[in-house]
Order: sequence, then C-alpha cells, then structure tokens
Amino acid sequence: MESQFSKTKSELAAASSNSLLLQKAESDLALAKADLLVARKLAQGKHPFLDASPNLKLPVHSVPFFFPVQPYRFVKNVVVRSFTGTAPEDGYVTEMGGCSANINNGFGDEAVYHYPRYTFDHREAISKFSLRLQDVSDKSKTDSAKGCSRHYRYLDSDRDPKFANITAISLLRSSSPQSVPERWDGMFHLNKNRGSE
Repeated sequence: MESQFSKTKSELAAASSNSLLLQKAESDLALAKADLLVARKLAQGKHPFLDASPNLKLPVHSVPFFFPVQPYRFVKNVVVRSFTGTAPEDGYVTEMGGCSANINNGFGDEAVYHYPRYTFDHREAISKFSLRLQDVSDKSKTDSAKGCSRHYRYLDSDRDPKFANITAISLLRSSSPQSVPERWDGMFHLNKNRGSE
C-alpha cells in the first residue's frame, strides 16, 4: 500500500512538473508568435510602430510580461462643423499659440471648427490638404467660411503616395508669412485671399 502511495505521489510530482514545462512552452510559443506577427507587419509596411518592444523576454520561471505595441495614428479625414451661439464640441483642431481655433474668427456669426478623424490603417490615411475657393456651393461639403458673403471655402484632402501620411494637424495664426514650424512637415494658408491671419 505504501509503495503504491509513493508511486502515486511521484506520478503527481512528474505530472505537475510536466504541467509547468507545458505552460512555459506555451508561453514561449505565444511570445514567438507575437514576435513573428510584428516582424511580418513591419516587413509588409502594414503597421509602422513606435519605438517599443512588443514583449519582454523574462527568465524561465518568470511570468510572461507584455508591453502594448502602439501603432501610429493617422488622419483619415477632417470634418468641418459650424456653430451659432453655442460652444463647439470638444475634439477640434487647436491653434498652436492658444489663439482662436474658429476658422471664421472675425468674419461673421457662424463659428467654424475642423475636427480630425483618425485611423490606425495607413491605407486610409490622407497625405495632402488643399483649399478650394469657388462661387458655387458644394452640397457634399461644409463651407469653412459659412455665413460670410465671399467665396465658398472647402478643405479637400487626398491620399497621394508621393507624400507622407499625415499624423497630426494644427492651426497657426499669424499676421505675417510663416515658415513650417520645427517638427512639422508642411503647411498651407487656410485663409488665403481673405485678409486674415
């Protein structure tokens, strides 16, 4: 009876040891799969990543510890919204120096704000903005000069492979010509031909 008990005890110890080995093997396999997935995405250009490791390899008896992988966030669209007599909703493009972000500031009762929409898919990202001035209303878009008697002003965007994908946008008000600010890649004059900052 005692030898059978010893045998059962040793079998349980072996099973426990095998279970720990199996857990470690599964953990190592999960880490390897995560590394492979990241390497494939980077090689295919599907997901540019910030400087972060997808995981941290720990000693054999440690519990796996994962760092989140942070992909770049791209701008995929900018929605133009107007407000009359009410405060704008949060999330609009701000002005770098803390000045008004109202595109229509000083031009009428309608307050106009731009709201960026984001994506983590680089294929949906926009890479270029342009300003379209015209005398006829475009019913598919919101006028950035809504409520003013001059030209209709529309913000157009494009996915042009010749340009880098846009990751952030901001406004810069100035009464004099400006060059592209440090750490930014491009700019254009949103109030062109308007006699404004």
